[in-house]
Amino acid sequence: DAVGQDAVGQDDRRAHQAAAPQPGVLPQPAVFDQASFDAYCKRLIDVSSGMFAEGSFYWFLMQEFNRYQRTKLGFGIVLLSPCASLDQNMGLTHSRQEVIAWLGNLAVVEVRKLDYICHFNGLIGMVLANSSLEESETCAQRIIEIANSRNNSQRFDAGFDPHAGVAGMPQTCEHPGILIAAAQQCLNQAITAKIPVLAFR
Repeated sequence: DAVGQDAVGQDDRRAHQAAAPQPGVLPQPAVFDQASFDAYCKRLIDVSSGMFAEGSFYWFLMQEFNRYQRTKLGFGIVLLSPCASLDQNMGLTHSRQEVIAWLGNLAVVEVRKLDYICHFNGLIGMVLANSSLEESETCAQRIIEIANSRNNSQRFDAGFDPHAGVAGMPQTCEHPGILIAAAQQCLNQAITAKIPVLAFR
């Protein structure tokens, strides 16, 4: 009858589930193709500065924004200028590109592997994963302090005068475009007020 057939079907399903293969002992790790990895990184990273190429800032920002929407893990961004201007040399004795490359190489060493340092519209754009606004501000301050100290000891550029604007999600806002605008506004205000770092709270 129907009841008996249903009972037999359930027994068959239980038997099938019980017979499912088990993973067992973990296998040896797969071969990691370091050469392919390095070749791919070289296509993404500017060799002179160690930073990701122009345009990548937006990609990394959106990756963190999508992660935030799903997990609510916050992140921060930093916009860093090597001098008291967003696009001009303003007293730099080297070209702006040379100074950004010098500062970029320094910043890449100081951040974590999960952070991203990028060329961004004549500035350095940093995306700091899983970081609060306060942590992002501290990171920017540390990089500027180290850069100033290194510049003074090496006498790299007499006009070097870095400033940074910082914004964080969710402390500043929850919109990626507004986040960039807030960091840019803070950078402008930091330059005007002659202070190294300003965060948007």
